[in-house]
Amino acid sequence: MEAVLKGIFKFLFNDEFDNSLGHEFLMQKSIYVLRCMGLDFEEYDFRWVDHGPFSYDLKADYRSITPDSTKDTIPGEVVFARAFERLNLARDVVLVEATALSDSVLNADDGWGLFWKGLDNEKKKHMVWLEAVSSLHYIENFMPRENLDPIDPIRILKDKKSWFAADNRFQEDDLPRALKRARSLSSEFIPSKSYN
Repeated sequence: MEAVLKGIFKFLFNDEFDNSLGHEFLMQKSIYVLRCMGLDFEEYDFRWVDHGPFSYDLKADYRSITPDSTKDTIPGEVVFARAFERLNLARDVVLVEATALSDSVLNADDGWGLFWKGLDNEKKKHMVWLEAVSSLHYIENFMPRENLDPIDPIRILKDKKSWFAADNRFQEDDLPRALKRARSLSSEFIPSKSYN
């Protein structure tokens, strides 16, 4: 699985995975999004943590990636030849849609500061966008509810993550766009039953 994960990371972010907090964050959220899009990552159960969906099994797999094994990376195009269309769509979700975020999201040291160390502004935006999309998807599809009444995923996101509620950080349409993208993902898998 190491080669697959490295190949996906290289394909999506045009960078070698280095086990930094920022790269771990990007790996977690992108694999969640890919799984929601129907790619076969059933071995990874996701549960809610401070920064949204998180898989401890995935963490164990990418933690085994070493710099020495970088030369053995299988390109994402080869690993997912049959799923190339979905992988390209995932790259659009990560790279293209994230660029539409305002630079004001880069003032979010309260939520992402530790993860941002050593990352350029483009990857910081990727992190914000992936967290918004994956968290909204999880909230709407898997978070336990008291009743069957309709929920407001954006309000819940802001209640659970203060950095998404900060004034002047997001443009008016940023979180509604993220919710629209989250709703476009399939929800054919069930994450871990544990909820924190």
